[in-house]
Amino acid sequence: MQWGRSRFARAPPLHRMAHRLHVCLWAILPIVVAVEPGRILKAAGSRRVAAPIPSATILPEVRDMYLVREIVSCKPGKVRAMIDKFKAISKALEEMDQGPLRLLTDVSGEPFWTVVAEASVERIDDFFRYEAKLMQNQALLETMADYHDLVQVGRREIYRVET
Repeated sequence: MQWGRSRFARAPPLHRMAHRLHVCLWAILPIVVAVEPGRILKAAGSRRVAAPIPSATILPEVRDMYLVREIVSCKPGKVRAMIDKFKAISKALEEMDQGPLRLLTDVSGEPFWTVVAEASVERIDDFFRYEAKLMQNQALLETMADYHDLVQVGRREIYRVET
């Protein structure tokens, strides 16, 4: 195809290059894109063809993921002690083959002295199961014994991750 006669002849050079790259990729690369369960869209020469694929190569279904946030407003000067307690919880979670907590502290905001602990789980039930196991850990219970002396107010937020 001559570029002077194509519909991209008057297009800016960047658009012509992008179109040329797109055409070349479809022609030479074995691109596989999921269309629906059990079928794929694959390159066949320069034409796109829907074809069945073996069940062993079907992409896994997307599972829900949940983000659980524990948001704690500490008493003045008690943030570091609260972080140490959440680090102990995080270590215990890692021993149970759960990912560690993500710990955040405020830089500025209302209220001050805020600590956020984030955990990601596939199912909400997983979170409550881990929480129940943590409550049976005597060493962790001793570490968290004076927890209420550090906290003014707290809350839990649970979000479903969409992307």
